Amino acid sequence: MAEASRKNKAVLNHEFQLKRDLRILKALAAGPATSGYVHRHFFKNTQEKPVTKQTFYDRMKKLVEMGYVKVRKYRSLRAKAGTPGGIVYLLDNRGKNEVCNSFRIERDFVRDIFPENIDVLGHELQVSEIFRVAWREVEKGTYNLDYMYDDRIMKKKIRSKENGQVFYPDIHLKILPKYKNPIALNVEVDLGTKGQSYWIKKINSWRDVSVVITLNTDRLDILKTYVRNSGRKQATGFALATEFERDGFAATYWYWLPLEARAKLDVV
Repeated sequence: MAEASRKNKAVLNHEFQLKRDLRILKALAAGPATSGYVHRHFFKNTQEKPVTKQTFYDRMKKLVEMGYVKVRKYRSLRAKAGTPGGIVYLLDNRGKNEVCNSFRIERDFVRDIFPENIDVLGHELQVSEIFRVAWREVEKGTYNLDYMYDDRIMKKKIRSKENGQVFYPDIHLKILPKYKNPIALNVEVDLGTKGQSYWIKKINSWRDVSVVITLNTDRLDILKTYVRNSGRKQATGFALATEFERDGFAATYWYWLPLEARAKLDVV
């Protein structure tokens, strides 16, 4: 009896691990994630308690060795962006095969390129989280997505015949509510790296509804002032990253210009 019980427990633990691996791979299909993020969000045991870092690193090393995940260590990493050591994970080829077979994710839209350097890593981590939030809402049945891709895909898909600079949002998506009209939406993640002139030109070049996500209220207020002064007529919403990560596209109360009012996106 004891031997049978041990075997049954081993089978259950194996199934639990495989399901966890799939959740990790799906999260990494959205783009880079730090070791701290992956450990915190996915490595809990069957009692929902965090596993040791050694257990975490051993499993991630195995996924890397099997070609499901690839890893890169950045020289330094701010505490806000991740954990000491700068270890960042992305999907490798076998991981891409797995998520495309297990989930409704277009292979071409998998975000599998490491940020070039530490200066853009924080931005890419934020963009990745927006993808994960949207996929989570789709999984819950809040709405569906017609498409969702980043600026890298936009540059491939869109061939502008106009002269001059073309400004791409960080993300472009089309939300398909259950009982309402589709919403084409631009998403811009702002970490304070661009000046007023560039930022106004960029956002005023877009005709779709656009939302802007920032890390703090001071930067949020500055960007709202930019948009007010620019005379932009298209609806532009603003929210903090912490609010969006908690409430998503559906439940976040965006601050809308030119209306000067708070309201949710009309997706449910």
